[in-house]
Amino acid sequence: MTLKYRDLKDGEIRLITIITDRSDPLYKNGMVCCKLEHFSLSDNQRSEASKAGGRVKGWSWDWDWDRDGGDLEHEENSLLRKKLKRKVESNCRVNTLNTLPDALTSAPTANVFDEDLDDTLPWRYTWGDYAALSYLWGPVEPSKNVTVLINGEEVSVRSNLAAAMRQLEDCPRIKQGFKLWIDMICINQENIPEREAQVRKMKAIYASAWHVVVWLGAEADGSDLAMSALRYLSRRHRQAPSSKHTDIICPPGWRVATSVRYTAFKRDVHVHLYRLLTRDYWYRLWILQEIALGRHDMPVLCGSSHINWSDVVAATTLIQQNELGFWMATDWALFFDRKGLAKGEYGYMESQKADITRGSVRNRGWCRPEWRKFAELANLQEDQSHFIVRQRLINAGRNQETHKTDPHMEGKYHFQDQPSHEDHKFWKALLLGRSAAATDPRDKIYGILGLSGLSALGIPVDYKFSPEEVFISFARALIMKSNSLNILRFASNPIGEILRQAGDSQNLSKRYLERDTILSGCVHTDLPSWTPCWICDSGASWKTKGYHAGTLLPFTPTFETKLTRSRKEREILCLSGAVFDHIENLSAFHAGEADKTFPYNSSSTSVASKSPVGSLSTTVMESPYPSISEALWRTLIGNRSSSGCVPAPDTYSCILSIRAAEAWQDEFLSSDVAYWLGKTLTQFRSRNKELDIFGTKLGDLLKSPSLISNIRNDAKEWADAASCARQTLEYRRLATTGKGYLGVVPAGARSGDVVAVLGGSEMVVILRPADEYLQNKLDRVVGLAYIHGLMDGEIMGMASVGKVKVQDIKLC
Repeated sequence: MTLKYRDLKDGEIRLITIITDRSDPLYKNGMVCCKLEHFSLSDNQRSEASKAGGRVKGWSWDWDWDRDGGDLEHEENSLLRKKLKRKVESNCRVNTLNTLPDALTSAPTANVFDEDLDDTLPWRYTWGDYAALSYLWGPVEPSKNVTVLINGEEVSVRSNLAAAMRQLEDCPRIKQGFKLWIDMICINQENIPEREAQVRKMKAIYASAWHVVVWLGAEADGSDLAMSALRYLSRRHRQAPSSKHTDIICPPGWRVATSVRYTAFKRDVHVHLYRLLTRDYWYRLWILQEIALGRHDMPVLCGSSHINWSDVVAATTLIQQNELGFWMATDWALFFDRKGLAKGEYGYMESQKADITRGSVRNRGWCRPEWRKFAELANLQEDQSHFIVRQRLINAGRNQETHKTDPHMEGKYHFQDQPSHEDHKFWKALLLGRSAAATDPRDKIYGILGLSGLSALGIPVDYKFSPEEVFISFARALIMKSNSLNILRFASNPIGEILRQAGDSQNLSKRYLERDTILSGCVHTDLPSWTPCWICDSGASWKTKGYHAGTLLPFTPTFETKLTRSRKEREILCLSGAVFDHIENLSAFHAGEADKTFPYNSSSTSVASKSPVGSLSTTVMESPYPSISEALWRTLIGNRSSSGCVPAPDTYSCILSIRAAEAWQDEFLSSDVAYWLGKTLTQFRSRNKELDIFGTKLGDLLKSPSLISNIRNDAKEWADAASCARQTLEYRRLATTGKGYLGVVPAGARSGDVVAVLGGSEMVVILRPADEYLQNKLDRVVGLAYIHGLMDGEIMGMASVGKVKVQDIKLC
């Protein structure tokens, strides 16, 4: 039966009350029974105690007052192969658990909670209070739907939601009377105008909730054990936040390289943890907004187990700090799991672990360490909390007491004293949202509009618009609002195919070559090249590194419409810029690139004349760099340090010494994933050693050290530099230009493409002439690039002396 809805009035939302009192007339044994009612979140509905800043029900923020922190010894017996030693080792190294603080050996401390006191307190609103559920809708499978009772009517809901409701009816807070906001039920999904209006209000709904409750799904694949492991790792991290925890995770070194026993955890723990942290919930687009608007201690439920979100973040932070050992242990555990491996899980693509693209592809088939996502979500939550507090202070005339008297703001991050040097924290949200899953492509935009800064764009939530129209409108608004071309970080362009060797997960002796298309480019031809497609993958995006290539040029963008040869209208972006150079030589972007024309060395004849954009010199000039070697290593790492947006220190020049075999040494591997970084750069050099760098082969500039003793003193600097190089080279090619410049360009770039500096762009932009228009004076964006010697506003000096000309450029 379809649920009968009553229209919402202005300011109203619907909330669900799960009936747990068997004496209630609507209660029916054996079914989840609910009441669906209308309520208002307006201030005049708040209780007097809430208005005065006093205590109300739920003041301690505890989700379950019967919670048990768990016994450490019992947890270790279930998680570890053997009980840990609690004594000082003979080599004088102190085990991280030699002296355990009370916080680690007992239940985690929290606000003192008194159940009887809480029951006597008033509600936050005159009608009560509510929590907002964050969950995965799941596939449409009518045969698996479950019937629940809502307002006395039998209603069919999807199985995952039914399981959540069944679990929630046993939770103490729900029994206490807390209501629930569940979008699938509380929004009339058949009423498009209402759906659009409620989507616009979702920011307020989640931000106003007492708690956001995360539901990962029913217990499966050992999730109870995985939740216990997260709780244990969280406690270990809180006890020693900067420790490598060598008693439970094998430190990098010879033991990691030769032993399958990388950690003290049982093999099943790794399997169950991986499957829990890669549940489909974590790839859902809407969780970005829902988690960002929640508290750091919001409950995370999976089956009958629950932990706090802060525990998930702490546990995954410990894993990331000990990434190499934990990752390799997970790889092996999944490989030997009795269920075998599905294509795309750890171990299946073992030969690609050290590749230059490892860590950048969102597809799970590329072995991206999944635990990194949680730090990104935590940062997003922190940014959102900062934004909310700042906005409340602005709205209250910067009354510093505003947030202190509101108990709902307790537990939020407070940074009101820090200046907001950039309101565009939403770039992080865009990076996460691009790789998230959404059933409706338009929700790629609508699902993040509630995040900090994005609501000010004024994008209407209107499902009558096509996805292409929504994307174009979003790009236009971002360009005008941010007063920059940073949106081009997400430009889509084709990359190509690679050949890889993969093993059958059931038979190690079987080896075969497969072709993988990394990125075929955007297939939505109605989108202009300056508008990112949020459906198609666009490869790696440049992170903010403090570049100023075109930020000093005048930036007054305008938009106009032109016709293509097929008589279709396209929106054109018009702005100022300087055409500077063209690309000549290009490296391969991948060790197994299927296109054997790369690395590409152009002929001695300049190809500048091939490009009709602007007026380019046909004379190949000598390199402007005093030192080609210095220009090379600074280009490979984007001339930025690993710690921020500052120029790389001279010590990073050690990256010119490639490390591979030497990386097996314990001393060298003491810095994170240095071994894989060494393999990465070794593969890059091997494939591109014949690339011509102004008369010198790349293989002669990148060399392997002959003595192991020479690499130990600068191991930390080398690992930092190599990490920067991996980020810079992901999906990109090393390139030389006709005027003797070095750069890193998109993998889709080709010899003859134009190097331009556009107003409002932090980075150099690679352009290609468009020929599908009636007036052939338009260019398409290939992508952003790092060109050494152009990234700090040097183009202004060149323009002032007439070396380049600032002109109008039109992008289609």
